[in-house]
Amino acid sequence: MTVQKAVPHLLVGGLAILLQAGIGLVLTSFYHPFFLAFNLVAAAVLLGIGFIWAGPAVRSGAALSHAKHETARWLESVGTSNGFYKHGGRLSAAMARSDAMTAAYLRAHRRHFRHTFAQTIGFLVVYAVASAALLAMGGWLILQGQLSLGQLVAAELVLSGAFYGISQLVQ
Repeated sequence: MTVQKAVPHLLVGGLAILLQAGIGLVLTSFYHPFFLAFNLVAAAVLLGIGFIWAGPAVRSGAALSHAKHETARWLESVGTSNGFYKHGGRLSAAMARSDAMTAAYLRAHRRHFRHTFAQTIGFLVVYAVASAALLAMGGWLILQGQLSLGQLVAAELVLSGAFYGISQLVQ
């Protein structure tokens, strides 16, 4: 998929997820003042996780792209060489360079995966902790008579969708 084809999908999908999360946070803030504080803390933590890993993930993604294109360029030149590498010691040199470029690509891929995986795990941990905290706080508010069960269920559904969407935005 080219950049021109991917940008509209990313913009529409990203905007939809951000709107869902923003509206969900605002909506649940009206249920109780504790939910407003909860949503502000959750949003700050999500932004922190995003910013902590965004820079390294973007840099490793660019390095991965460069390594992939360099490897593809080299393999294409070997494929179009019309037998140049079959004679003399050129075949072993071509294979050695192909192995080295493939190894560099795999190192770049591993490095990029490490960053994106850590970010995804961070978002999913926040999702799980926030969901548990929301249920605990909501249960306490129900016992105090300050929140109805329907409001808690609605808040859990809305915020679960928002947190899950944000965790999928990374991928």
